Parts: sequence; structure tokens; C-alpha cells
Amino acid sequence: MEVVVMVLPDFVCAVDVFRTALNSQPNVNDLNNRTLTIIDNPDFTLKQPYIGSALIDQWTDAIATSENPPGPKTNTLYVMLAGMGKGKTRFFVELEKALNQREGVFAVAITFSSGWIQKFDKSDDSMSIAVDVVLRMLTMTYSVAGFENFRKEFTKALRGFQSRQGVTYAELLQECAIFIVEDVQRSRPCKKFVLLLDEPKRLLEAGIAAGAFHDLRSALLDYEMPGFRISMATTALDLSTLGVSTTSNHESDAATS
Repeated sequence: MEVVVMVLPDFVCAVDVFRTALNSQPNVNDLNNRTLTIIDNPDFTLKQPYIGSALIDQWTDAIATSENPPGPKTNTLYVMLAGMGKGKTRFFVELEKALNQREGVFAVAITFSSGWIQKFDKSDDSMSIAVDVVLRMLTMTYSVAGFENFRKEFTKALRGFQSRQGVTYAELLQECAIFIVEDVQRSRPCKKFVLLLDEPKRLLEAGIAAGAFHDLRSALLDYEMPGFRISMATTALDLSTLGVSTTSNHESDAATS
């Protein structure tokens, strides 16, 4: 049996875009002093009990300790299926905190429930979703204040780079994950990066094609990253939003309700 292993190329180009955008911001926090949360009114909300608290340990263990074999298409997508108002966003805030207490794990939660979504490229939804996700990943990881200014500086730097050399949507997402993990590894071990995506259905509401979410999943889960693994978890009302079939046999699709 022939085994083909797809190893991520040694990309270095988009790192300058990330650094330029972050350096343009007056208040960028250290990785160990993150202050932003995806939940509204956290001072009040995070003091209240929430549905699903008993599942935190279960999900944390499943994500933090999973040992998939090395190679492409072996990373895992976890899906929290629940109706509106069931506390999915709060659950992800608590899950992010629990995961970041595990040795060797770094988790970042992003949400699509705000008005941040703007198309970077009106002719390419996959690049638009990649830019949007990368902006959110960097914003939440480094607690960037003033998102609008940050987006302008980031898109300016990226368009300048695109005019000189170019980068695909997959490369942009992969390089951002590598950039964050390598930064984390300067202060502590990190063998697993976990991206928590809240409210991805908002992408469809903003006019992003449904297939773009599949491209996002594929870009991050179907490649072997250098020196670390990626897991992704998301919330959904149903799997159709994610382009995932309940009868799928794809090894990277794990639905949990």
C-alpha cells in the first residue's frame, strides 16, 4: 500500500504581514496576559451558571489527549450541536480556559457573531474567510484593541504582499497557526493548537459561500503541521451549516452533541 504524506512547505512569507499589522497597534498584549473574550458582558455573564458545565472535562480530555497518527487528514473537527440560546458561546469560553490549563496545549476562541465580517476579495470567498479568521485569531491571541484599525493595517500589509508575491488562502491560515504556535513555544511547550470557532453560520449570513467553510477546515485539518497538531471545534445548529454530512466517513469529522 502506498502511503503519501503531505508535509506543509516551509512558508515564511506572510509572517511579515502578521508582524507588521501587530506592530502597528498601540496595545498588543503578551500571550500570557490575554484579556479579550468572545462573550458579551463577561464581568456579569461569566459569574452565572451555564448549561454544559459537566461536559467541560469530557471535551477537554477528548481534545487535549487525542493522539491521532501523524499525517494529513488525521486532525479532528469537534462539533457542538445545540439550539439557539443554549449557551454554546459560554461553553466555548470555559472550554478555552480549561484547554489552556493543559500542558502542551494552546487554544484560542473566535466568534463570528459581531459585525466584523467584510470580504477581502469579492471574487474569492475562500480568501475572504481566511483573512477574516486570521484577523480574529490574531486579535484574540494578542488581545488587540481597536479591531477596525487593526483590520485596515492588516489588509494594507496583505494587499502589498499580494501585489509582490502572493499567498493562497490555505497558506495564510497555515502560516498564522505556525506563527502563533512558534510564539507560544518561546515561553512554554506547545504540541497542540486548538481553534474554537463560534457561530460560523454568520459567515453564510454575510454572503460567504458555504463551500468556503469546507476550505477553511481543509486548510487547517488536512495538513501535517511542523512540530504540532491542530484540532478544531465549532458550534452549530445543524451540520448542514458546516458542509458536514451525518453519514460522512471522513476521519476528520467528529460530531458531538
